[in-house]
Amino acid sequence: RSQEAKEPISFKFNLLDVAVFGGCVGLSVAYALTKAWYLNNALGCAFSVQGIEMLSLGSFVIRAILLMGLFVYDVFWVFGTEVMVAVAKGLNAPVKIMFPKALGVTPIPFSMLGLGDIVIPGIFVALMLRFDHKHGFTSTPYFYANFVAYVLGLVTTVGVMHVFDAAQPALLYLVPACIGAALLTAVSRGELQLLLNYSEEKPEAEKEAPAKNGSVSAKAAEAVPFPAEDAVGTGAKKSSFSPPAAQPKPPEVKKEEPKKEEAAPKPKKKGKWGALMED
Repeated sequence: RSQEAKEPISFKFNLLDVAVFGGCVGLSVAYALTKAWYLNNALGCAFSVQGIEMLSLGSFVIRAILLMGLFVYDVFWVFGTEVMVAVAKGLNAPVKIMFPKALGVTPIPFSMLGLGDIVIPGIFVALMLRFDHKHGFTSTPYFYANFVAYVLGLVTTVGVMHVFDAAQPALLYLVPACIGAALLTAVSRGELQLLLNYSEEKPEAEKEAPAKNGSVSAKAAEAVPFPAEDAVGTGAKKSSFSPPAAQPKPPEVKKEEPKKEEAAPKPKKKGKWGALMED
């Protein structure tokens, strides 16, 4: 964090980014002022694409279980209660796609499709595309099968809404279409077990391996003792591990001090009695 705090904030963009940003701002302002249904659909599609890109659950089995759970949830709240329909009609925001039933009349009657009915099956279709690429299927059979099934399920949902003039749980048609298309494709190609075992998550053994290797090396380093100071040079057996030897210091050059000159001996004088005396 300290490293990030020291680095200056920088933005990189080109003219295309500026143009797209300007268009998005203009679209948002226009929707806020007019609340037009086609502008609502444009923002809803943008949110859906972003959600499909960001969400991922990791494996085919988990994704299938999620879809089946939401299948039951959607059917109950649409057919069993009026809460879902009341919220969709009362919430005036780009959280749904609106299909006009008739034009040139006021008010325009609409059929609505929640963004959840687009994003939830959409992340399943995206998973099938990654499955194709991971196993080297250049023709992407699973992706195309699921994409076609999703479109057919969506068309069926809108068609039933128009025919019966009643709210329909879209996942009632989309979930069987997507899961069924994936399973039928796998069975026809003899790859059912490969599909069921597909996962984008790393195994726990691979996640724990780096941590274990680091702890083992640290413990091994602590377990190897350094040689005792009193054992060095006394013939004792040294350990297999020893710290790096210190580099020998260069010999110090001693400066020779100049010798002091010896003083000349003083002349000796004879005393009164003939004895030599020092001056």
